Amino acid sequence: MTKTCAKCDCNRIVINCVNHGLNRYPNFSLYKTVRTINFSHNNLEYIPDANLLPDQLLILDLSFNKIDRSENYSLSELKTLQQLNLRNNDFHTVLDGRKLPESVIHLDLSVNKIHSFGRYPFANSRRLQVLDLHKNLLNYTRTVFQQNVFNNLQKLTDLNIGQNGYYTTEPVYPDEVFKNLKSLRTLVIDGFLTTTFGQVFAEMKNLQALSINNLMLPNLGIETITENYFENLSQITSLDISLNRYIQINTSGSEVHLKSIESGALAKLTKLRSLDISFNSMLGFCGLRNITQDLPKTDIKVLKANQIYCPYGLSTILFVDDIKPLKDTNLTELYLDGNRLEMTEDLAPTYLPKTLRVLSLMGNRLRLEKYKVDGIFTLTGIHSLFLSFQDQTQSQKVHSGWFVCNDFIDTLQCLSDRKSWMLQKQNVGLYAQQRQEPYKSDELGLIAETYSSDSVNYEDSKKFSKIRYIQSYPHITVANIQPYQTLAILDIQSPLPVTTTDTKPYPPPDCTFDPLFSFVNAIPPNTKHIFYESSNLGDIIIPYWMSNDTLEHISLRGNNFQNFQGPVCNVTKVKILDLSENMCLNIFAHFFIGFINLEELYIQGNLLGDDMETFEHGELFEKQLQLKILNISSNRITTLPNNFFAHVLNIKTLDISHNLLTDWNVTISHLWNLNVLDLSYNQITFLSDKAMQKLDKITSQSIEINMMHNPFECSCDSLSFLLWYKKNRKRMASYSNVTCKNSKRELIYVKDVLLILQKQCNSKVGLLIGASLFLFVALGMIFGAIAYRYRIRLKYSFHMFKRQYFGGYEPLHVTQNYAFDAFISYADQDRHFVINRLIELEQKKGKRLCIHHRDFIPGNEIAENIINGIHHSRKTICVITREFLKSTWCNYEFNIALTEGICSRERENIIIVILMEDIPFKELPIRIMEVIGQETYLSFAEYLNDDDTFLDLLTTAIEN
Repeated sequence: MTKTCAKCDCNRIVINCVNHGLNRYPNFSLYKTVRTINFSHNNLEYIPDANLLPDQLLILDLSFNKIDRSENYSLSELKTLQQLNLRNNDFHTVLDGRKLPESVIHLDLSVNKIHSFGRYPFANSRRLQVLDLHKNLLNYTRTVFQQNVFNNLQKLTDLNIGQNGYYTTEPVYPDEVFKNLKSLRTLVIDGFLTTTFGQVFAEMKNLQALSINNLMLPNLGIETITENYFENLSQITSLDISLNRYIQINTSGSEVHLKSIESGALAKLTKLRSLDISFNSMLGFCGLRNITQDLPKTDIKVLKANQIYCPYGLSTILFVDDIKPLKDTNLTELYLDGNRLEMTEDLAPTYLPKTLRVLSLMGNRLRLEKYKVDGIFTLTGIHSLFLSFQDQTQSQKVHSGWFVCNDFIDTLQCLSDRKSWMLQKQNVGLYAQQRQEPYKSDELGLIAETYSSDSVNYEDSKKFSKIRYIQSYPHITVANIQPYQTLAILDIQSPLPVTTTDTKPYPPPDCTFDPLFSFVNAIPPNTKHIFYESSNLGDIIIPYWMSNDTLEHISLRGNNFQNFQGPVCNVTKVKILDLSENMCLNIFAHFFIGFINLEELYIQGNLLGDDMETFEHGELFEKQLQLKILNISSNRITTLPNNFFAHVLNIKTLDISHNLLTDWNVTISHLWNLNVLDLSYNQITFLSDKAMQKLDKITSQSIEINMMHNPFECSCDSLSFLLWYKKNRKRMASYSNVTCKNSKRELIYVKDVLLILQKQCNSKVGLLIGASLFLFVALGMIFGAIAYRYRIRLKYSFHMFKRQYFGGYEPLHVTQNYAFDAFISYADQDRHFVINRLIELEQKKGKRLCIHHRDFIPGNEIAENIINGIHHSRKTICVITREFLKSTWCNYEFNIALTEGICSRERENIIIVILMEDIPFKELPIRIMEVIGQETYLSFAEYLNDDDTFLDLLTTAIEN
């Protein structure tokens, strides 16, 4: 048995043979306890016989092989087999059902080349519940779908026959084929312009979920769903007509896209609870309007309309009439991601139903001030708000990658049609009945009428209440507005108010509302989760008072906040706060004082190392008594104060990885619940005796300390640390894989080097002690004699030193001696340019260059070499080509150089850019453009035939 399983990973229950290069099956018949075998991603060409497999097998996975033969095999003896996966093989017909056990309930034959069901496709499959045949070659004709093909599948609940009809010329849905599928609950099928769902579908009372694939075939693709299209499907509760299953969209223009759904079509689906129309990029808000008009006649709960516009093009506007009918529904989730949405008509959000719990507007072009003022106060039901990735391209969601959208005219026409519709309603008096004057939309709508958008305090905001206009909007009551009369609504980027001499000094001592310093941020009244990530917000988080103390999870990850000033108040219920990846430089001690019940805090990926050194008494987290997870990794932390974690008594996970720690001097013995301390990827060569004593005082028995990927040193100096590490190996993560570097910079496993080090170091202890004493006495006598002999000269030199360095002018900056004049950052494909041209800076100009192929220290990590190289170089030269822009390491080097200039050299620009190719500026990353904007770059094309001038300019740039 051991020899048989040597080719795979085996245990008592599961045998895993994934991607083992098998072309024949091992004999696993003796593994009686095994229930799952996975043979996927191999080179197998046939189905195994039952006598090679365990009798009690439940799951057999043969996907992603080359199986094209189904003869000369039988699995019928596997009486317990329930799942058989044959996805991604080379079958041309459905398997002979007589060779399959009756116990199979899940059969996957998707992504093959099946064009026929064969003679006995499901002869022995009376228990089959799930059948997946999608992405084959089964034409929608009566010849292929014969009348009795599904007769035995009385218990089938899920059938997927989608993406089969690409080569169908005259498609039909043979009603008689589906007649016996009485238990069917879920159906995925291809949709065609000429096909209809016949009367048989009306008799399938259990059918609840229907997915229709629009294959977009010329002359057969569905451009319009007619009013009677769903006439026989009134029992449907879930309808999916999205395009999210497609791997590629052909942009040649020959496809037939869904552009509209006729009014009344969805109204026939009275039981409909979930609707997905996403990725129909020509549907737009014009197509959405007919849909929302029908939804009040359904039982709709979830509506997904993601990317119903092409990702690139004009910004779009959401009008009131686009969503107004939704107020008469019980909708709980609404998704409008990736629709180029920049603004809404005034008060459009107020027409969303109060039952709405989840609102997702990710990947649009919304700005924060617009989001906050347009009727946000009426969304009383929302508990989760997703607003991430504003002003970001949606290329990752476009199935064919980058392409140009041709919907300019369609977008303008749609905008014109919807605006005309609204004007027509005004002309016939519908709006005149609601207001004495014609409806006129201003930028802030009712909010601007109710409050002053530029007020800064409590008293001023009262002066601008104009409740008299509430009656103009019959769906809004005074009760909706009253709780928010006194809120000053300001933008997150607004400047701080000017204070007078009679006000109390900033910062405020606690998180009580102070109208002179606090800005009110209005949020929906019952919202618990807000995600506003990667949307270029910034650059400072000012003092904020949240309008409602309901939030539990806030994520502002990946923005551009450079200062965490705060405090942020009225957030006592927040349990999770994510401020990571903001490249923040400063944080104030009082920033977190309002987050008194915080349990998880993520501030990794910033530049707070220097600031954290100032919190000597742990005041940064003074109020976070409930904190359980704290992540401060990747912050360029070199050291932390001894009492930095004095107040986080309930912490369980502490992540300080990817920093610059060289030792551990922080007291954590009081953290009784600490389970994980992550110190990996720092700069620790060995811990001092004091550090080891501090870590020994950790009382938690279950703690795991991760110190992997530190540059440990194998020497007599580090021996005591390595022995301590071994002694505590049960607490250390992956002790057997920990390495250290010897004097030759070779990596050696700690577990293998300890015995050698002990012998070497112990044999020299006596000699070292004697030599040290002798040397100490000898040096003492020598220095004493020299001091006595030259005592007059020493006194004179001492006074001259004081006069020179303390008595006269002292320059502000002392020139640093760098090991290299320039660090060269380039892609491997451009190596010849560095070797043949830039090397002349050394040969002709006497400059010392750091070239990674030549000067990096073998055995060191690449990242460590890069940081050291840039730190010890006066300048960094970036050879910009298209290959440079593609390279991960080149981008890493560029960013390290930027950070080095900001943090270590007082915001000095140390980067010299050489543009090697004619790359349009719009294709360059914004950070490279910022450097180019400072005119510190050279275009190599201008000096192609003038090497001397090019070298002179480059030399000047290095020396300047």
